[in-house]
Amino acid sequence: MSNANTREAILVVASTLYATRGYEAVSMRDVAAEVRIKPASLYYHFKDKEALVRDALAHVFAEKT
Repeated sequence: MSNANTREAILVVASTLYATRGYEAVSMRDVAAEVRIKPASLYYHFKDKEALVRDALAHVFAEKT
């Protein structure tokens, strides 16, 4: 999977998890497990959980417009 495809998959999965479970209930490890990547790989794409949730929200809003 290319970096762009991996990032897209992370954003889709994170958006879904945050919507269903809520921000506090979803860890970076949860997202990595759902995408089937190592947690360290997740941090390659996103500095921290706040960066991931910010980009996930932007991704959702971009899809809606």
